[in-house]
Order: sequence, then C-alpha cells, then structure tokens
Amino acid sequence: MPKRWHNLTQRSLCRIRNLSYKERYHMTTLSNIIDNLNAREAQRVFKDVINNLMEDFDWTHIKEAMQKSELCDVYGEGHPSSHPFAKRMEKATPSQLMRSMNAKGLALLLSFADEGQPVAQAALAMALGAVGNNPAATYEEAWPFSDDAYAGYHSEGTLNKDISHLIDVEATGEDDEEEEPAEVVRDDELVWDDNTIDIANMAAAKASGGKITDLRTIMADLADAQTNIERLTKQVNDVPMNTEVTNEDGSTLTFDAKWKNAQDVFKLQSKLLDFDIRTYDWSGHNPKVPNIDPNYKFDIEALSSLLFSWKENVRSWVGGPTGSGKSTLIEQACAYTFTELFRYNCDKESSRYNLIGKVDASNGETYFKDGVLPKAMERPSVFLIDEADAALGDITMALQPVLEGNPLLIGEDGGRIVMPHPAFRITATANTYGSGDSSGMYAAGVKIQSRASMNRYGVFIQVDYMSPRSEMKVVNSVVPNLSKDASKKISDFLTVYRTSFKNGAVQTPISPRNTITMARIAAFYEPMLGCAKEAVSRAVNSNVILSADEADADVIRGIADKTLGS
Repeated sequence: MPKRWHNLTQRSLCRIRNLSYKERYHMTTLSNIIDNLNAREAQRVFKDVINNLMEDFDWTHIKEAMQKSELCDVYGEGHPSSHPFAKRMEKATPSQLMRSMNAKGLALLLSFADEGQPVAQAALAMALGAVGNNPAATYEEAWPFSDDAYAGYHSEGTLNKDISHLIDVEATGEDDEEEEPAEVVRDDELVWDDNTIDIANMAAAKASGGKITDLRTIMADLADAQTNIERLTKQVNDVPMNTEVTNEDGSTLTFDAKWKNAQDVFKLQSKLLDFDIRTYDWSGHNPKVPNIDPNYKFDIEALSSLLFSWKENVRSWVGGPTGSGKSTLIEQACAYTFTELFRYNCDKESSRYNLIGKVDASNGETYFKDGVLPKAMERPSVFLIDEADAALGDITMALQPVLEGNPLLIGEDGGRIVMPHPAFRITATANTYGSGDSSGMYAAGVKIQSRASMNRYGVFIQVDYMSPRSEMKVVNSVVPNLSKDASKKISDFLTVYRTSFKNGAVQTPISPRNTITMARIAAFYEPMLGCAKEAVSRAVNSNVILSADEADADVIRGIADKTLGS
C-alpha cells in the first residue's frame, strides 16, 4: 500500500474523538466513518482509498457520460441543468467529479470500487447517463450527488461494508503504546505539524465557543472558496451576456469570442505581447469594427499596455502630442482584434445629450434616443473618449460611475439602468495627463481634470511621434512613387521640424497624415517640375505653411529653406 495515502488515511481515522485505539480500528465501515468523522475528513479518507484502487482506471466512458448528463453542467460542453442534484463543473475530469461528490457519494463509489474497477466504472457511467435521459430518475439513478441515494443503499446494507482491509490500520493491542512521531504533511499548500495541530484546534474551539474545531478544515474551505471565486470570475470574463448585437438599421449580427496570442494576432514577435487577448469572429460585416491599415506601424510598448488594460478590464489613458497617433493606436488595435469601436469626442460642441441620450419625438410620440455611451455599454466594444482632457464637468460626472465599472443610470429615461457588457472596455486619449498644459500649446482646450476622475484610470500610456526614419518607411509604403531625392528632403525637413516643435519654436503640429499628404503632393508635381526641391517645397507650403499662423509660418519657411537645399 502506498505510504502517501496510508499515512493520511490513518491520521484522518485517528481524529475520531473519545475512542480508544482498539475501538478506532473497528470504526472502518463506510457508514461509521461518515458518522464519526466530519465531512471534510471523511471525504479525504474515501478519496485516498479510491485513488489507490483506481490508479489505472479508464475514465473514458465516464467523461462521455459527464458531458451529456444533466447532473454535470460542464461549462463549455454541457448545458444548463434544472436537475435538483446538478453540480456545476468547468471540465469533465475525474478530479472535478470527485471533488463535487460529498462524503456519502464517495462512500458509494468506494463500495463499487472495492468490487473491482469495471464495476465502479459501469456504475458511474450508468448513473450519470440514466439521469441525463430521465430528470425524474429514482434515488439510485440520481447518484453520485444525492443524499437520497445514500439512504437507499444504506437501507440495503451496502454501506455496512468494512474497508479495514483497504485502509490497513494495524491494531497494537495496547491503548497506551507509544505511537510513531507524526509526519509533517502538505495539506492545501500549507505545512501542518500533527504534534501541535490538535493543541491549536482545542484553543480555537475554546475561543470560538465550539464553532471552530479543525483549522485544517477551515483552510481547505478557504482554498475551495478561492478556487470557486477564480472559476466564477473567469466565467464572467469569458462568457458574454449574449452573442448577438443589433445594428442601428435593425439588422443583427452574431459573434464568437476567442482567445488568441497577441503575437499571432498582430504578427509581431515580442515578449511584451506573449499573452492571450480576446478576438471576435462576426457572422457578417460589422460597420463598427475599423478597417485594418496594413501600413500602420505599432509601438509595441504602447500596444502591450493597451491590450493589458483591455484584458484585465482596467481603464486606460493614452497621452501624447497632437497627431502622434493616439486614436489610431486604439482604432488599429480594434481592427486587428475585430472589436467594435465607439468614439466620443470631448470638444466644445459635445454635450451630455450626445453622450447619454435625450428625449426625442416622432409622429407625435416621445421616446428616449440613446447616446453613444449606452449603445456601446451593451456590446462587446471599446468606448474611446477622445480628447478626454477637454471634457466639461457634466461629461466627467456622467462618466464617473461607468469608469468605476458600475451600471449607467439614465434618469431621463425613467431611471433605466444600463448594465455594462462583460467585454465592454473604456480607453481615453488626450494631449496631457489631466494636470493641465504647461507647454501652452493646448491651453485653449485643455482643462485640469479632478484627481477623483483621473484616479479611475489605472493604466497610463505614452504615444509620441515616430522617429523620422520610421515615419518615412510608412510614407514610402503608402506613396511608392515618391522619389528617393524627394523622400530624403521630406525626412530632413521633418527631423528639424519635430525638434523645433518639441522645443516650442513652432506650435503647428505635423502628424503622419500631414507627412503622407506632403509625399503625395511631391510625388505628383516632381515629374512636372523636374525638381525634387521645388516639388517638396510646394508640398510643405500647401500642406503646412498656409495652415499655420503668421508667427509659425515664418519659422516654418526658415526650416524649409535650411533643410531642402538645392
């Protein structure tokens, strides 16, 4: 007999109080073990013996029965069960089946196992299968989770079986004979010393008025509770409320959510992306999912932080200068994962009506027309708060409960409550990080956000301009007919310009979109003008200089004259 389970079983049996060692020896029938040990200890005794008897057990047929039975609601494979004895399980595994069985159910299984592995296998498969076909099954068919089954077999004398030959507890013949020193064993990831645990249990019993009698049982229950919390949390995160969305035109789309490695999704190899993210397969074209831009280059550090915030449902704030690609980062992340994107711009024209909704009228009848936020909340989507540091007070107040992960209360619609979809996520973009603009470039629109509002964001991400070299790679891929000479001149101009922008010499931003437009203009006019310098000079003038104020325009002309050369 393996020493591992023999020692644990012997210790469990010796916890029967007020019995001599000889009397303990005779307490080895199935029913007596249940009657004289607490439920947790009896489960451990039976599990140890069953594991030994079924070491080479073939669970194939039982797994099949579990997947089909109404007694085993196997997440992802089974179906919601209305049977009164049903047990919720994540997978059809032997360990989960035995963990779901109480001491009485395990006693019945042990009784069958003692008659041989085939008998136990057939009994389990038959019981699970019978209930799956007949929800009104008798107590025998409702085994292994029904107490009625235990009572029925008990009345037949099945549970009077003595299992001392399986436990192998040796009687010494003397009550006062010195016992071997207790071993230190690992139990529920804690190391227990049986020489002191009884003392601790007596102290706990006295302190709690008899309510706490075994610290090991409490710790095991806590471990089980933690496991259940993790399982339920995973189910909430993994299982959408529904798999169907309705578009504004009344059409419906279904989706299938899948977890995939971020490196595979974005086709980027980096340890920062070596984790699973949620992606979606839609039944048809979804207009809310952005299109993939094959020329877009991701900043891996920023992308990793953004995907982490979505995976863990932490609100993220993306900061950086105008035109650096903050919104595009979110847009393309949604595009590659096929995630719906709802965008709300916090400009001077935005209002609570746009965000939450308003009462409207049609054909003489009034109704409430949802704003962008409640529409997004009910779907597996990303809600982008663009230019969040320009938001007015009524907007930030309306967003606060949602930023905390709470439902949205719409008082204007009779107190309607909008529950957030489990896959609903929030990300904000801004030129600053909520503390105002010290550079003066965004002072007209940026407002200092309250620390209470900013505290609701947990991940802050910085997105800066690409290096001129990286930016020109993107430009050349978008405008392949741009000559090498024109490309170099634009790159030289961009390098000096970005330095001047960061130093505050100019306040007119040049985004990658501006650079691509300049390249298109230069590529178009160079064949006509026969000179790269004149073509690029024309592009800079029409795309940048004429859009800037007078002070900036003079500085930009100086940069162009210096960098474009002959």
